[in-house]
Amino acid sequence: MASAGFLLLYGSQTGQAEAIAKDLKSDAAEHGIECRLKCMDDVMDRSAKFEGEKVVVMVCSTTGTGDAPDNASKLLRRVNSKKHPSDHLSHLKFAVLGLGDTNYSDFCMTPRKFHSRFLELGATEFYPAGWADDGTGLDVVVEPWKEGFWPALATALDSSAPTAAGAATTPQLETTPSATSLEGAKISVAAAVLAAPTYDALIATLEQQLAALRGGGNAAPASQPKPPVAGPAASLPSEIHGVEMSQLKLPKLQPEYLVADFTGTAPAPEAATCVEQYVPAVLHSRKVLTAPGAVKEAFSVTLTFTEKIEYAPGDTFAIACPNDPAEVAATIKHLELDDATLDAPLRLAVADGTKKRGAALPAHLTGAGLTARVCLTAALDLRTPLPKSAIRVLAEYATDMKEQAEMLFLCSRQGGTDYSVACTEGGASLIALLKKFPSCKVPLTRLLEVVPCMRPRRYSAASSPLAGDTDVRFILNVEDHGLCSNWLNACGVAAGVKGATTKENLAHACVPQGGVVRVFLTKAPDTTEATLPVVPLYREMHAARFNLPEDSSIPLILCGAGTGVAPMIGFLQHRRLQKQAEPDRVFGETWLFFGCRNESKDYLCRDELEAYLKDGTLTQLHSAFSRDEGATCYVQDNITTHGAAVATMMAEKGGCLYACGSTGCVDSLDNAVTSILVTHLKVTRDAAIDMKIKWKESGQIRVESFGASTTHDH
Repeated sequence: MASAGFLLLYGSQTGQAEAIAKDLKSDAAEHGIECRLKCMDDVMDRSAKFEGEKVVVMVCSTTGTGDAPDNASKLLRRVNSKKHPSDHLSHLKFAVLGLGDTNYSDFCMTPRKFHSRFLELGATEFYPAGWADDGTGLDVVVEPWKEGFWPALATALDSSAPTAAGAATTPQLETTPSATSLEGAKISVAAAVLAAPTYDALIATLEQQLAALRGGGNAAPASQPKPPVAGPAASLPSEIHGVEMSQLKLPKLQPEYLVADFTGTAPAPEAATCVEQYVPAVLHSRKVLTAPGAVKEAFSVTLTFTEKIEYAPGDTFAIACPNDPAEVAATIKHLELDDATLDAPLRLAVADGTKKRGAALPAHLTGAGLTARVCLTAALDLRTPLPKSAIRVLAEYATDMKEQAEMLFLCSRQGGTDYSVACTEGGASLIALLKKFPSCKVPLTRLLEVVPCMRPRRYSAASSPLAGDTDVRFILNVEDHGLCSNWLNACGVAAGVKGATTKENLAHACVPQGGVVRVFLTKAPDTTEATLPVVPLYREMHAARFNLPEDSSIPLILCGAGTGVAPMIGFLQHRRLQKQAEPDRVFGETWLFFGCRNESKDYLCRDELEAYLKDGTLTQLHSAFSRDEGATCYVQDNITTHGAAVATMMAEKGGCLYACGSTGCVDSLDNAVTSILVTHLKVTRDAAIDMKIKWKESGQIRVESFGASTTHDH
């Protein structure tokens, strides 16, 4: 029975919150509930009162360090307006599903702000908020949250739940009465059967029997069939890891909805609209910044654009990179795809008769130039942890019953701990799962349906546009599992001093948020640069949250650990060039607190920093080395030593503090600033924390942090 419906809003920076919101919309249709899906900023009115809405559900992520996604920032600002009375949203019922990452400080900050502000404005929370952690796997929280959401929503809408009370997760399969022997037929499936891993197979069998009775045949979308079970007596084990198979709580099996055409005769789907447009840039130079023996090798790269690009020091750029060639080759081998299939024009379409409600072609799989090889090379992310719903689909294609049982356990509620460990240790990615479960021969179309699209990797600019408006510099580490940083490093190594590349014609694609696959070659179209790699990237259009203040007289306190010094290098270059161009302009003090492991091995950009100190761009430079024998020191130790001056600059002179580094480093710095304020301003700890909150909101404290599981790197 259709209800009055609800408004479902998403705020998404990388597309994960949007994807979850779209799944909820699809599920709403199955529950007979009208769902109006909107991006947060698309529904904005200046009153932010949601006139005419009774129930609002929000799925929202956090980007940067506690910042709102670009498409949610306007709504957050308007909701936070102090003009609203305390009963502004008293007519509203709401629920929040927040996405975050505990590798970052300020976990789920943006959805938590929405949550608390809605309560302050009189809205009623009809279902407890869920706080999902990308560091351990979003599905660990998302799936249980969704399970209890529907009966709570039905109650909030003052309409009957889809099923009887207490059985909201136990659906019934109903057939349409006919004039034949099916008249009045109704097939009910008990809860115990629903929980069994064979439930989907049972439903498929029942549907086939009903279709045969009607004479209608099978209306399932055409795709590669599930491989036959090996041997007539093959069956799932009765239990797995001490849990009976019939008791596993599994995600719903997603229906098939894509069909593929490799003949090249089908028309290419119209390209989806890009939110961001990638621009190709030539990787022009690479320089190693660390000495031999450093724990991590750091390097800088300079990318040169074919035209002027507007940016400010501290801006973040998103770079599209391909999957690791060895992992692509392993996936191709596992799927048993031949070259003819891999390189034939691929045209995808939504299958007629699919049972997936609201099925639509994924935006990253549209446009011309698409092939199976391009999809596996750069359209799909082979390394990201798969959601449980995707693993549930893959399990259907494991012909080894022990392997299938393991995969079903991994995606079950009972296997939550195993799934979290797999996400943390890289065992839940497509490449890892195919390696662990070799009997899983999943069709290409099913992979395209369930494997997440490749997301760009984000890096802070380490340069100033005043030095050249076609060049941008970045500073990165070579990481064991760093996909983009390793690719950029390999491109630079391959190009070498003379620019000789070993991969001149390897095509790859890039997938912007909500956008299309765009294919570039790893050699520039310009014949003068024909041997240098091309890197697709775009500047992220964020609010100026990590840029210099317009007033150059404001003192700067810069804190950068390791490659977190990258944006600070850009700031210093910018200030030097400003001083040279405007000698009469007033500039405030600039202090830099830098930290690394060893002074002799990974003191990044030391010559540059000392040159800035010598010419007066830097007022003071304080370096800390955490692994040097007898001189262990961290950035937070040095800033604490100079706490009196730091407190004076911030409290009396309006100084801005910038911090960039790993989550652990940034958190330690945050604690150090609290102690400095307590000690030197003679305030309580609570008062110091309140001061920091206000300074963060006003931009006087600006933070960029990065963790191992994120796609924001330095």
